[in-house]
Amino acid sequence: MKLNPLQQWRAMPAVAKSAVAFTISTFVIRGITFITTPLFTRIMPVDQYGVVATYNSWKSILEVFALLGLTYAGVFNVGMNDYRHSRGRYVSSLLLLCNVCTIVTFVILCVLKWLFGAQFVLPWHLLVLMFLGFLFSPAQTFWVTWQRYEYKYKLATAISIGSALFSQVIAFICVVYAQPEHAASVRLWSRGLVVIACAVPIYIHLFTKGHTGYDGTIWKSTLLFALPLLPHYLAQHLMGSSDRIMLSTMISDSEAGIYSVVSAIGMITTLLWNAVNGSLTPYIYDKMNVHQYAPINSLMMRMIGIYGALCMAVTLMAPEVLHILAPHEYDGGMLAIPAIAATSFLTALYNMFATVEFYHKKSGYITSATIVSSIVNIGLNLLLIPRWGLMGAAYTTVLSYLVLIAIHYIGYRRSQSERIYSDRGILIITVLTMGSCLACTLLYNNNYVRYTIIAIILIIAFVMRNTIIRWLREVRGSKSA
Repeated sequence: MKLNPLQQWRAMPAVAKSAVAFTISTFVIRGITFITTPLFTRIMPVDQYGVVATYNSWKSILEVFALLGLTYAGVFNVGMNDYRHSRGRYVSSLLLLCNVCTIVTFVILCVLKWLFGAQFVLPWHLLVLMFLGFLFSPAQTFWVTWQRYEYKYKLATAISIGSALFSQVIAFICVVYAQPEHAASVRLWSRGLVVIACAVPIYIHLFTKGHTGYDGTIWKSTLLFALPLLPHYLAQHLMGSSDRIMLSTMISDSEAGIYSVVSAIGMITTLLWNAVNGSLTPYIYDKMNVHQYAPINSLMMRMIGIYGALCMAVTLMAPEVLHILAPHEYDGGMLAIPAIAATSFLTALYNMFATVEFYHKKSGYITSATIVSSIVNIGLNLLLIPRWGLMGAAYTTVLSYLVLIAIHYIGYRRSQSERIYSDRGILIITVLTMGSCLACTLLYNNNYVRYTIIAIILIIAFVMRNTIIRWLREVRGSKSA
């Protein structure tokens, strides 16, 4: 007898239920942010939207210093495994370490603002909001991850989705009644306070349950592992955020706001790739453990081929997506979307090579690649943004990611003596994808040709749907095994 979806869910083991629930939760949370974008772009002036984008960019950079990368999965998951018999003690001790780092970073920034002026980095009130978040938000991150380890998904997913949805709703209501010139501050504070309010009870719970504050052994082992990774994390965030900060500083907040929206469109496909890559990584490792490289290459060539087609499809539909997400004031950023979509494809290649490097624990190549490419990114931004604005930022990102891929390719080849991926296959797919994405700029004024190509891609996807599903099941099946 064939089970209905509810019966299938009840029959699933706790591990599988937890994995599905947390995956759906991640998609829903990111979907909430994406869905609310057209609402905020229509009720906020473009320059105020740019202030929000600049704030988020600075937040991603300062977080590296304020939290030392302790909330990132790589560091925290290692600790959860090392202290699996005393996780409460580990989590509460790590939370206090985060708080100490946050306070020290805040004091240093206060001194710098006193030396360089109140507008250094961010205005005072936004800096205070940011560091209040750094104090309490790690608690929710730690707790939700802890729930994953114990396969307790119900309350964790409810709180995660609930806080994300409620914070956006409150922010929207507050912005509607705010004065236009204060829209950014109102949005950031209203959303931030809701997130903090949800995190404070968890913060208290973790300290109460852990019965631990300072633990020298935990702090020493964690710092010895986390500190060497800081250059990688910092360079990674600089590469992803410097363009918005530099656009805001060198051009205007409006330019940064437009770039933020078109970047979200160009990188839509990364949400899907990140979800699929979560299954691809254990599949690759399983095959590498037994030196079966042909299945890896076969699957990965198909996956990046499909992903390349998706990137091109997003590029083709960029005008329609942009008109849905934002008013006409943002149309000036449309021509930057193809370059950003091409960059989105390059992230998949980065994951392919980095996965092999991580397998062989070649962290030196990973850190070097990120640092060099971020330096290239900042240098090119300094040259191109003053002349070309957001177009300069978009194509700078493409060039810096090509440098990133080149260095990772070298690291992958030196880490792995036996060939895993087909160089020729990767080169052909990369040239076709990037060439197609960048060529789409020539089709934005020819809807007939553009719609015809979109229809062809959709027809091919429909015809191949069963094959694609079989490939994905192959990955999932290997992971379950």
